[in-house]
Formats: sequence, structure tokens, C-alpha cells
Amino acid sequence: MNREKRWIKAVQKHGNKHSANQLIEAYYKEIFAYVYKQMYDKETAKDVTQEIFISMLKSLYRYDGRSSFRTWLYMVAKSRVIDHYRSKQFKEATQGVSAEEEQIEDKSDFTERLATRAEAERALKLLESCAPEEERIVRMKLLGERTFPDISAETGLTLSTIKTKYYRTLKFVKKALKEEYWNE
Repeated sequence: MNREKRWIKAVQKHGNKHSANQLIEAYYKEIFAYVYKQMYDKETAKDVTQEIFISMLKSLYRYDGRSSFRTWLYMVAKSRVIDHYRSKQFKEATQGVSAEEEQIEDKSDFTERLATRAEAERALKLLESCAPEEERIVRMKLLGERTFPDISAETGLTLSTIKTKYYRTLKFVKKALKEEYWNE
């Protein structure tokens, strides 16, 4: 049994603080980097990272080892990041956003609604019907969690072209899903 598993068991069974600290220390930098990449604000990323580890410790008893601990921890992190963006505090802080930024946020909300497996499968099928370049951009952004600048560097396309193709493709998939829904 490796150290990580011993730490997890010690926290689950005995609430061992030393083991909890070891788990946090082992993953803090990695999780902070993930959160910072989502937030681009150091102080907010620190706060959310702290919330992630609090959530991790509170729900560690539910970790059953079917997936790696790292995978499970990233699921907790992703959930807390989404919670942050849905929070009243975040919404109040971004009240004065421009119409263009608001549109982008709506499309981000659309991607979150693809949570059910059936919708995701239908969306992926629709995505396959798009031009290969557009499909690749959307897959890199949503499934690969890549940033627009990363995608631009890898594809050789300009940042504005990447964004245009990404949002146009999302709009197409969203519209097609709505039409399917209403025709069912």
C-alpha cells in the first residue's frame, strides 16, 4: 500500500490530522495551478483552492478507491470552481460586464448543461458533423480544457479565428439540440 493510500485510510478511519496535512501538501501546488488557470486571479484561486481542500476533507469518507485519488480530487476541484462561478458573490462582482462577455458566459453555462450523458452523446454526434477543424477546436477547449491561446499556438490560427469557430460551432450544436428537443 503506498503512502497516499495510507494517508487516505488514516483520515477516513481516524481523522488523522498529520495524514490530512500530507495529502494537502502533496496536491496543493497542482490543484492551485488548475484553479488559477480557471480563474486568472491569484487571491480568488487561493480561496477556491482552500475551499477545495476543505470539501475534500469533508467528503473523503465517500472516496472508495474506484478511481485514482488524483482523479477524484480533480472532480472535487471542478465542482468547487463551478460553484464559485455560480455563486452570488461572483455574479454580483461581474454585474457590469459587457454584452459580449455576457454572451460568452451564457455559452459557458450551455456547456455545463451538457452534464447528462445522453445530451453529451447527442452533442458529440452533432459535433462530428461539423468541419474537422471546428470539431478539433471545440474538443480541445471543452474536453482537453485548453485555453484559446494554447489552441491558437497549436493550430497556427489567430486567436480571433479560434474564438469565432469555437462559438459558432457551439451555437450550431446548441441550436440543433434545441430543435431535436422540440421535435421529440
